[in-house]
Amino acid sequence: MRLAILFSGQGNQLPAHLERLRESVAPELGAALSRAIPSVWAVSELPAGELQANRVAQPLIFALQMNLWRQLQPHLPRPVCVAGYSLGEMAACCAAGAFPAEAGLGLCATRAGLMDACVEGPAGLLAVIGPRAPEMEALARQISTPLDWDACLGAVLEMQPDAVLEIGPGNALARMWGERESAVPVRASDDFRTVAGIIEWVRARA
Repeated sequence: MRLAILFSGQGNQLPAHLERLRESVAPELGAALSRAIPSVWAVSELPAGELQANRVAQPLIFALQMNLWRQLQPHLPRPVCVAGYSLGEMAACCAAGAFPAEAGLGLCATRAGLMDACVEGPAGLLAVIGPRAPEMEALARQISTPLDWDACLGAVLEMQPDAVLEIGPGNALARMWGERESAVPVRASDDFRTVAGIIEWVRARA
């Protein structure tokens, strides 16, 4: 069969994802997490708000995705393509063999640090008041231009997948795919309770 893999970005991570990672993380990846975020990885319980900070979220999400991919890969057909949204691009590159997971985790920690260094003080959602409609349209185009996810999904479709699997956290990409290409079955890893359930679903599409 022809399987496509999508890796999600940042924003839907929950304490349950951290617990799942602690329970099944590969030793090498766990050691890399200890080096990248020692104060977090050593804590048994982490407030949900802490998981939203770049310095915590990005290494953890990447590790979660790579750890699950390592569990799935031996049992699934080789994907015809892998793609990632924002932070998920790092996981997609790693899954494609561009660099090992342990090195990728270090890159994600560096990425998060550089992003945080661009902001002075706490950051959150943005509201803009005052500009006229043409200025707002120009601003909207500028914000929306860097990442054309619809075009990315179109490129994935050109690979003619029989099924699409999103490796989370979350299921936003799976929902986007389902709305765009309902003829091609899609699920997200967060839809399943076990790794075996994911494998069974993919094999049933063959």
